[in-house]
Amino acid sequence: MVVATLGLSMINVVIFLFVFGAAVGSIANWAICQLRYYEVLSISPWSKPHPNASARRKFDYLPIVGWFSLRRDAKAIGYSFWIRPLLIELALASGAVWFYFWQARGGLLGQLCLPGAFDAEVWYATHGLLIVLLTVATFIDFDEQTIPDWITIPGTLAALIVAAALPGYRLPELLPTLAGVTYRPLTFCSPYDIADCEWRLDWRGIAAGCGTVVVWMVAVMPKIATTRFGIWRGIWLLWASMVRPNRRRGVPGQNVKRGPFATTWLLFLLGAALCAGTAWVWMLGGVQWDSFLGALMGLAFGGGLVWGVRLIGSAAMGQEAMGFGDVTLMAMIGAFLGWQAALLVFALAPFAALFIAIAQFVLSRSRVIAFGPYLSLAALLLIIFWSAIWNENAKNGVFQLGGPILLAVIAGALVAMGLMLLGLRWLKGLRSNDEEEEGPA
Repeated sequence: MVVATLGLSMINVVIFLFVFGAAVGSIANWAICQLRYYEVLSISPWSKPHPNASARRKFDYLPIVGWFSLRRDAKAIGYSFWIRPLLIELALASGAVWFYFWQARGGLLGQLCLPGAFDAEVWYATHGLLIVLLTVATFIDFDEQTIPDWITIPGTLAALIVAAALPGYRLPELLPTLAGVTYRPLTFCSPYDIADCEWRLDWRGIAAGCGTVVVWMVAVMPKIATTRFGIWRGIWLLWASMVRPNRRRGVPGQNVKRGPFATTWLLFLLGAALCAGTAWVWMLGGVQWDSFLGALMGLAFGGGLVWGVRLIGSAAMGQEAMGFGDVTLMAMIGAFLGWQAALLVFALAPFAALFIAIAQFVLSRSRVIAFGPYLSLAALLLIIFWSAIWNENAKNGVFQLGGPILLAVIAGALVAMGLMLLGLRWLKGLRSNDEEEEGPA
C-alpha cells in the first residue's frame, strides 16, 4: 500500500483523498454542464455564467461548499439547481476515500487475500476513471437522453492505452493453491487458461485486433445508415455520407466540391494510428498483447451486444429502440472490464433499471427511459461485487459452456427478444384497430 510506503498517517490520507475526490467531482460537474449535445448548462462555477446570475466570487470555485454560496442565484437559474451538483461532488469525494481503502483491503478479491504491490493503486486509478466517465455520461443521459461520443470515445482510448501499459489492471480472478488463495488478471480466455488460445499469437490475433479497430471507427463516424431505399442503395448512401463526394448545387452542371467532415478525417487518422499501435503491441507479445487484445475483445463484444439489441429492437418495434450512445457506452465498459464483465453488466442492467426507474419517478414523476444510467449502475455494482459474482458464480457457471455455445445462447436470446417485441407490436396494432372501429362513445 502506498500509504505505508510514504509513511503517511491515516487521517492525512483520508483528507487528501476526500479533497481529491471533491476536485474530481467539480470537474465531473463541469463536464456534465459543458459536454452535451444540446443546451449547455450555466451552472458550474467553471462554466460561462448565466446571463441573470451574479458575478462569480472566489468562494464559489471551492468544491462542495461553493454551492452553498451559489444558492444566491436560485431565483435566476432555479431554486434547486445547486443540489444535484453538490451531491455529485460529495458522493465522489466520500467515494474516493471508501474506494481506495476497499481496494487496498482486497475488495476485488473478496478479502480472501491482499493485493500485490501497487495493484490496489492501479485498480483504484483505472476503475475510478471509469466511474467518473460513467457519472458524466449518466447525468447527461438523464437530461438529454443521449450520450456524447466525446465522453465514450476518449474513455475507450484511455482503456486501450492502460491495457497495453498496465496489464495488471484487469479484473482479478482467484486461484486456489496449496498455500492458500492467489489471483491473476482476467484474460479474454477466462475461465480457461490463456495458453489454450494459441490463435492470438499468429495472423488471426492481429486480424482480430485490427478488424475490431476498423469496425469501431466506422461505427462512430458521422454517416447516414438506412435501408429505406433498399440494401444496395443504403450501402451507397452510407459510403457517400462518410467520404462526402462532389455534390451538384446551384447552376445545372456546376459541381461544388465538398470534402469530408473534420470529424471523419480525425477518426480516420485515429483508426490508422490504433491499427499501427495494435500491430506494435502484437509484436511486443506477452502480457501486454494479451491485455490489449482482451480490451479490444471487450470493446467488440460489449458494443456488439447492445448494437444487436438496438438493431433487433428497432426492427421489431418499427422505431428506434435505444440510442447509439448506449452502444459506445457499453463498448467503453467492455474495453475497461473485459467481455465477460460486459455480458454480466448487461445481465445486471434490468435490476439496476428497476431501482433507478422507481427513484426517478418518485423524485421527478418522469417516465422517460434512458438505458445508459442502467448500464452505468450495473457496471458499478459489478466492480463492487466482482468477487462474489465472478469467482463464486459466473466463472464455474455459464462461462464454462465454452465460446461457441455461449454465443449460440446469446444469439438465441436476441432472436427470442425480437419475436417477443414483434408480438407486442402486433398486439398493439390489433388494439389500435379495435379502438378505431369502435370510435368515440
